[in-house]
Amino acid sequence: MVFNVIGGLAWSVGVTTAGHYLGQVRFVRNHIEIAVLGLCCSICARSRSRSPLRRGKPAAA
Repeated sequence: MVFNVIGGLAWSVGVTTAGHYLGQVRFVRNHIEIAVLGLCCSICARSRSRSPLRRGKPAAA
C-alpha cells in the first residue's frame, strides 16, 4: 500500500512538473492540440492492434 501511495505521488508530481516546463516551450505552447491529437491516435492504434479480433480470435460471448 505504501508503494502505491509513493508511486501515485511521484507520478502526479512528475507529470505536473513536466507540464509546467513543457508549457514554457513556445512550440509546445502554440501547438499543444497537435501533440494531444497525436497521443490519442497513438493510443487508439495501439489498443486496436492488441484487440482479440485483430489476432484472429473470436470475440467472447
